[in-house]
Amino acid sequence: MTTNPSMHWKEYNKKIILSKYLSILVGNFLCAMALILFLRPAQMIGGGVGGIAVLLNAVFKIPLGLSVFLFNLPLMLLSLKVLDRNFIFYSTLSMIIFSLYMSFFDFLAHYVHITDDVLLSCVFGAILNGAGMGIMFRNGTCQGGLDVVAALAKKLYGINISKVLLAVNGVIITISGFVFTFNRAMYTLIGLFIAYQVLDKIQLGVGQMKQVFIMTTMSRPIAVAIMKKLHRGVTYLKGSGAYTENEMDVLYCIVDNHEFVMVRKIVDSIDPDAFMTISETVEVKGRGFDHIQI
Repeated sequence: MTTNPSMHWKEYNKKIILSKYLSILVGNFLCAMALILFLRPAQMIGGGVGGIAVLLNAVFKIPLGLSVFLFNLPLMLLSLKVLDRNFIFYSTLSMIIFSLYMSFFDFLAHYVHITDDVLLSCVFGAILNGAGMGIMFRNGTCQGGLDVVAALAKKLYGINISKVLLAVNGVIITISGFVFTFNRAMYTLIGLFIAYQVLDKIQLGVGQMKQVFIMTTMSRPIAVAIMKKLHRGVTYLKGSGAYTENEMDVLYCIVDNHEFVMVRKIVDSIDPDAFMTISETVEVKGRGFDHIQI
């Protein structure tokens, strides 16, 4: 019985589209909840357009959902020539959903109060906010607004999303210090740092794996054992000792944290004298690994 490749591709596309829609619904829900139920009551702000909306609401009483929507429109138009059209479509949809969530939680805040502790509000609000952003970025979507600016920076210059957002939001936080207090602005800085750590862990989690170099005279049996037991590819690199001038094959492979333990056991059992170096990767792209879509 033969299978139709186009059918598999259609099923794959359906899964991708479904994951994007779910990430938009779940991610924006977490971000809006963090901003309205945790950060704003403690006179802190979130990052990006959401933070700007909170400041405008505090000073001019402009509705949160409306501010988010109006600020996002010009940014979306500017990014059309650079970013993927699908990314823009999903980001625009996300912007609308986020605006609706903001309005919903703004209404709910009149009846729900979670905590008066500033530190708890800072930490839990930051975790929820970072998780929401990370879920969306990992699935190729975002809230829009300054997230689009960060996506542009990564696309054009390869700069980490969290670093761009942290830098741009510094200006917004400084303004919040005048609107609220600089004490709360400093709490906001702590919250944003936590949020972007969570964002990176979720969005780059698929890439934060171990890259392993193994220098050994038993390269073939070690490579076979790794491929057989872990089903990971192994690459032979030609090398020679500068002192001994002996030529050898250097093994290179990428594994996750759990698999690395097995790699070390394999190497120790076959060649206890092997020289091995391990380092963290930032991003992994290729067959057998999840792909970060931004």
